[in-house]
Amino acid sequence: SSGDNVRTLTSSPGCGSYYSVSPDRNSIGFKLIDENGMQSPAIIDLESKAVIQLHDGVERAGQVSFTNDGRYALTIGTTLFILRGKESATYDLGVYSNLAPVSPDGNLVAYNDNNDQLWVMNLSTREKSIITDSKRGYCSPQWASNSSMLLYSSLNGIVAVRDIASRNTYYIGEGINPSWSNDAQHVLFYRKEVEKDRVINSDLYLAKFDGSETIRLTKTPDVLEMDPKFVDNDTKVIFHTYTKKEICIAQISDNATVEKRAIQLRQPAPLQPREREVSLEIRKT
Repeated sequence: SSGDNVRTLTSSPGCGSYYSVSPDRNSIGFKLIDENGMQSPAIIDLESKAVIQLHDGVERAGQVSFTNDGRYALTIGTTLFILRGKESATYDLGVYSNLAPVSPDGNLVAYNDNNDQLWVMNLSTREKSIITDSKRGYCSPQWASNSSMLLYSSLNGIVAVRDIASRNTYYIGEGINPSWSNDAQHVLFYRKEVEKDRVINSDLYLAKFDGSETIRLTKTPDVLEMDPKFVDNDTKVIFHTYTKKEICIAQISDNATVEKRAIQLRQPAPLQPREREVSLEIRKT
């Protein structure tokens, strides 16, 4: 779409760093930080464009996450709040965690401790269990849509998935800013090539959730693709290009499967002068 359709919804320091979108796509959760550094969890109603502050400003507040049944969760200090209308439930995590997402079914919460290890609490029993190995630090937990698997990263850039019920951990390998597919079967991320402390290239990758297959989606030495996300029921990927400063969409063919190594990306549009061939069909939005 044209630039005329871009609008600013709200502005504050760091407010776009860890936003979340509700399952019904009607709300955006984020954290407001005022000029004094006080933090307030908030949501934006996308229909009315109203910004709704969920708590008064405090020194340590966490990001907002959503459940499938319309509740939202946030942390204030070491306490997790789960809210819907005037209803409120609280849980003591014992530590402050900026990212403490609740699973879509509302049964579990994942969070970091002070040693950068990840924990999961069962909200019915309030039982807590550590899910990482203490060999390195971990961050950025993300629940799959089925609420049974948790995607996260090590601080040195290794992508992993934890199956909560089986207690299996799958290591996908090096990756940056991973994200789930809607069907909870695949993970998108990008990898960088660094030469003499300078990023010379980055490309998009798609992996099976258990790390059994990994496929490079782009091979474009003149374009730095980053931060991919699935859209349109996993049929398209949206991402941005660092050097060209564009937001792009690539369409994946309907019969694409990682298991058969048969990811077939539709042929690119006719090349324009001075453009090189890419393995994604890209259009600006």
